[in-house]
Amino acid sequence: MKMFTIYLLLAMSIIQACGNEKPTPETDVTVLSVRDNNLDKVAIQATTQQTTSKISITHLVKGQDVYVECYVPNFVFQKEKKANKNGEGHIEVFVNNKKVETISTAAFVIKGLPKGTYNIKIDLVHNDSTSYQQTKEFQVTIK
Repeated sequence: MKMFTIYLLLAMSIIQACGNEKPTPETDVTVLSVRDNNLDKVAIQATTQQTTSKISITHLVKGQDVYVECYVPNFVFQKEKKANKNGEGHIEVFVNNKKVETISTAAFVIKGLPKGTYNIKIDLVHNDSTSYQQTKEFQVTIK
């Protein structure tokens, strides 16, 4: 009888573990057309105004493309022109102080940059494009 109880408890815990849904990513990778053999990776931290959460931005230069990943805890990426809601919004991407794209995903690629050095600015903004005052900049060199 003891063995039956142990097997029953084991089976129930396996069934319970299999029933838990794993979270799915809220976003996909978006590819930007902007135009290194040098690989470059940097993480940037900042504190948001409304919460104590931190923004993490990581980038990787591969050939003429810059892969950017943003992690913002308790933040939902939305397309612009929706009503403002704290903890929602999107990213505005600037290359050499020129806005090149509005992104509503956490990861994206700036593709096809010609040889040179570029200042990339990432600005976390509300749904109406007003800034959360969470702007981070980094520099990349395409060789």
